[in-house]
Amino acid sequence: MGGSAVGSALSIAGVGLSAFGQVQQAKGTQAADEARAAQLTRAAERGRLAATQTSAQMTEDLNTTLGNIAAVRAASGADPTSPTTAAILDRQEYVGNRARDISVENLMAQAEENDASANYMRQAGAYALSQGKLGAFATLLKGVGQGVSGSGFGLPGGGGDPTAAAA
Repeated sequence: MGGSAVGSALSIAGVGLSAFGQVQQAKGTQAADEARAAQLTRAAERGRLAATQTSAQMTEDLNTTLGNIAAVRAASGADPTSPTTAAILDRQEYVGNRARDISVENLMAQAEENDASANYMRQAGAYALSQGKLGAFATLLKGVGQGVSGSGFGLPGGGGDPTAAAA
């Protein structure tokens, strides 16, 4: 095997390894993006669970507070049906419900943000893989193009006259 044949074989091998490396790098990027997406999905699930638990706990706390107010008012001899008692209970219920709604909505918003980020990471991983494959294909085409142009096949810049071989 001549020196130019060995050089061509090594060049082809180098192009192939370069293309393989691009695909492997893209697969690694995709795997990292998928792992991050899975973390974000789990965080979103924990956030939704925390929102449900927070809502239940704050509703229990509000009911306890309203019961305590009613008990204190009754112990002091206040009429449980008086407009003052009703106003105090209504106000406390409003404040408790508002606090619960704000807490739950904040937890749900964070969960939705985590879901959106997870979706983005999955798309980014798929894009990285497709771009890696595209880059590998371009590397292969470039290598083949360089090999053909330097091979003496009679192509422009190909290093040889096709009629010279026949002579």
